Amino acid sequence: MTAQGFPSEEEARDYLSRVWAGLMWLLLSRELSTTAVLETQTVAYVDDPMKAAENLSKRFGHTIDGPVDRLIDGSRPAIYPTTKQLRPLTGEDVAFIVTTPKSSVLDTFAEGSSSREVTKTHSR
Repeated sequence: MTAQGFPSEEEARDYLSRVWAGLMWLLLSRELSTTAVLETQTVAYVDDPMKAAENLSKRFGHTIDGPVDRLIDGSRPAIYPTTKQLRPLTGEDVAFIVTTPKSSVLDTFAEGSSSREVTKTHSR
């Protein structure tokens, strides 16, 4: 999931907390469990994004169009300026199969993401 356009890092972190709460509530209400990391990763940028793309192309034997400002762990959240070109590294794609009506899933997600407890936890 990618979300962009936040005026500040704090607002992006608040949104991340709400998305996390919505997803967890959705899983709990469907009696599913998961293990995941919510802590955002530190993003440090390379000095030469075009050279980084060139090096990655050589390393992986596949043309990577530059620039590449940083590689990130694709299984962890990251907050960064939308002007940067980050490339996630992942093991494989994740697929969700929803067997309940979409409206029910969206309602449950919205309920979890708008919980007052999320606001209380985030504002501490």
